[in-house]
Amino acid sequence: MLFDEKREVTRAYGVYHALGVDAYNIAHPATFVVAADGKICWIAVSPSQNERPRLEDLFAAIEACGKY
Repeated sequence: MLFDEKREVTRAYGVYHALGVDAYNIAHPATFVVAADGKICWIAVSPSQNERPRLEDLFAAIEACGKY
């Protein structure tokens, strides 16, 4: 979980959402799985504020990321 008050990280990762039907000045809900070496090995960006990746997909990504 990230609290990004100045929107610096959300802009850097390309998930900043300035204006939309369901959001204003906020990030799209996004999940990044990062390997121990700092490389991003899985990304899920939700198109709306109500959607999230399935937990099964997230756990599979974490498991796969640990094998790198």
